[in-house]
Amino acid sequence: MVPPGNLGQASGGYRIVNGWVPRDDLSTWHFQHLYNPDGPIDVAARVEEGGLWLDASYRKLRNRDNAYLQSREAMRTRNYTGVEGIITEDHMANESQGVILDRTQEHLGTTDIAVIAMRRLLLRCARLVADGQDPPGIEASLPFDRITSESAVHSAGIPWQELCPLDAALQPAPVS
Repeated sequence: MVPPGNLGQASGGYRIVNGWVPRDDLSTWHFQHLYNPDGPIDVAARVEEGGLWLDASYRKLRNRDNAYLQSREAMRTRNYTGVEGIITEDHMANESQGVILDRTQEHLGTTDIAVIAMRRLLLRCARLVADGQDPPGIEASLPFDRITSESAVHSAGIPWQELCPLDAALQPAPVS
């Protein structure tokens, strides 16, 4: 869930919720839901901002087959990737790896700590299911009106728990 204001959003204070669902062994659907608790979404502005232009068959107009219409001129003058739209950039980064990536050959660094934590969580959940137990989150105990995202700047050194206190029961469990 992306909080408002983090991507220079043209459409205001909306939140973006991304979901990826495996379609088969080689492909994944990417769903994106937008909402604004304060008003309507400007859909046309969001399409332009995100850069997910589709044809009548819902195929991306900027795709691997046409190198995402990458522009060397745009790389020199406007943006690092030379690709229009953050969604198109994200899809290019993911799809350029190929359909199956050999993760034994990757070298994760300190900036990948969230990736490492997520993989550990998924492995823990897989072990629970293999042992006949339910993984965390099967029963939602958090009221939906409390699930949101925000963006703020605070002084350094303040623990996030002080800025956003949660009920003790809602604190995340340590990842092992």
